[in-house]
Amino acid sequence: MKKDKNNLFIIFLVSIIVMIPLIFGPSSLGHDTVFHVANIDSLKLDLDSSFLPSKISKTIGNGFGYGTHLFYPMLPHLVTAYFAKATSIFHIKTLHTTVIMYGIITFLSAVVMY
Repeated sequence: MKKDKNNLFIIFLVSIIVMIPLIFGPSSLGHDTVFHVANIDSLKLDLDSSFLPSKISKTIGNGFGYGTHLFYPMLPHLVTAYFAKATSIFHIKTLHTTVIMYGIITFLSAVVMY
């Protein structure tokens, strides 16, 4: 049992080390980060009015609506939007919430592979 705790701690440290470029330089997230952050922000606004947002985004596309979630799966953005809504209490921006989610996903993926 103690060996498993040590291995999980090592996995956690390796996950943090791998995420250092994103922690200190969110500009290295990729070319489509602005698109994904805009989707998450749109879902955050939709969550104010309902528990499950619609597939047509009201804020993307200069207010004309855009069917982003008709073409992309909604679940990853929705989970991050709920998490971003929770972290907005602490004034954490959506971009930083995305980096935190990447870290959580990296750690959980490593644990599942272990």
